[in-house]
Amino acid sequence: MFAAGFITVVLTPMRGPDVALGSTDALHCYAAMLYVADHVLANELLLGVPLTSAYGASFASATFLCGVCQFLRAEDDYEAQRVYVRCFARPKPLLSFAAFVWLLELGFMVFENALFFIFLFGMCSGLTVV
Repeated sequence: MFAAGFITVVLTPMRGPDVALGSTDALHCYAAMLYVADHVLANELLLGVPLTSAYGASFASATFLCGVCQFLRAEDDYEAQRVYVRCFARPKPLLSFAAFVWLLELGFMVFENALFFIFLFGMCSGLTVV
């Protein structure tokens, strides 16, 4: 977990131009996904928080959905194009590819922020107000 966090933050900070998994930020984003996945394992193995609990399930779900949005944007939207062609680019497209990519970016931001709040509320759940 520490190695993945060090790689993510120190060795390979985001270079942009967008927050998705572009070719310039591939190592950063893969390390970030590994870092967040490590938290799922740490919750289960070190802290004893089962994946079947509400916290464990919501943390793992948000992690997975955030990773899916990132994966689809990988390598200059290669996977996103494949999914778009298979699901949306029928004889009359339901939405444009640009709109599909925008939805993936929105999904990533929503799930990443949800993941942060789930993590924050999980950390704060043991606090007692005196």
